[in-house]
Amino acid sequence: MIDVTIEGVPAKAMLDSGANLNAISQDFIDAHASHLKKSRTKVTVKGVSGREEFPIYKDVNVTMFGQDLELPEVAALGLGIDLIIGSGFFQGIIVQIDYPNNKIQLAPKSSIDLKKHANVKMRQERGSEMPAVEVELNGKKTWLMLDTGNAGNLFLKRNFVIENDLLKSDTIETRVSGSVEVINTESFIIETLKIGPYELEGVPATIPEDGVATNLADSRGETKDFSRLRAKGVATKGILGYDVLKHFIVTIDYEDFRAHLWAQ
Repeated sequence: MIDVTIEGVPAKAMLDSGANLNAISQDFIDAHASHLKKSRTKVTVKGVSGREEFPIYKDVNVTMFGQDLELPEVAALGLGIDLIIGSGFFQGIIVQIDYPNNKIQLAPKSSIDLKKHANVKMRQERGSEMPAVEVELNGKKTWLMLDTGNAGNLFLKRNFVIENDLLKSDTIETRVSGSVEVINTESFIIETLKIGPYELEGVPATIPEDGVATNLADSRGETKDFSRLRAKGVATKGILGYDVLKHFIVTIDYEDFRAHLWAQ
């Protein structure tokens, strides 16, 4: 979460590597930016299990990190935050997020050789341009989409968990709020999660309730103007977010799909 201004108004923004578009709160537009021009094109946003169309606003002026930017297209959603900055922002730079100390650093790619120092396997997620990382869950290797905007714990495909006998503990009935809908879920504990050189124990995880369809590993958003999604990349079985990342300083090259973790 960072401080920004939108159309000259102080606001809060979230840097979200799991979003392939920028988004603004419809409430913020109604209160502070009703002058913005609406595009004729709408965006279809896929949540965890549903999809919905939202309007797009053009040429939104944003000041962040001391720089004045103009976002050409921003989807207007029912957000709990003023602005979401999506994955396009992360291209062409090195992003280092110090989760324990709530700090972020942006640097040119020439500042560090992540090809040499990367200690986590990262690839492009199949069906999107999102980053995916390889992990081991109770000794089972799989790929998860890396999502800096996911504030929850591991979110996994139900059939993957059942087929690989990962459900070792009792489950608790829970609910997950996505960008489009709220779904019924079950939460449990993964005994061990290994990522890069690190292993975590007792990691909370969530799966959809039996019978709830999801859009996990599908494209995160699309418009008529977006390029066709490429078939290359790795198939993911869920989402890895803050509950795991909070332990680390994470350094990422989103363009070349390389990452380094360091635990203090």
